[in-house]
Amino acid sequence: ALKNVKAKGARVVAVTSTRDCLKRVLDGTVPAMTGDGGALLGYAAQNPRKLAVVGQPMTRERYGVGYPKKHPELCQFIVDTLMNAEQQGLWAKSFQATLGKSGAKTPPPPDMDECP
Repeated sequence: ALKNVKAKGARVVAVTSTRDCLKRVLDGTVPAMTGDGGALLGYAAQNPRKLAVVGQPMTRERYGVGYPKKHPELCQFIVDTLMNAEQQGLWAKSFQATLGKSGAKTPPPPDMDECP
């Protein structure tokens, strides 16, 4: 994130933790922060009167779910669980109840990779 924001020409103040950066944005020490989109939406959802996520994402990165190699059957269980949640409308409900409090619209669910 630091490299990407520098490339946009922003003056950067590096901090040791996301929590420290958030504190500085909330107290006005710095005007903005960058980071993982989900985390930023979470901060905005917790502080909707003080924070908003603006602009377009600088990168597109994937999320993953880990499981022990000795239990490959967990991969399909995870995929099936997430797909069922989507089909039942729980994806949208969960997003609206959490990150949606930031004012963000519910995105489409991500595509799932096939299990090995």
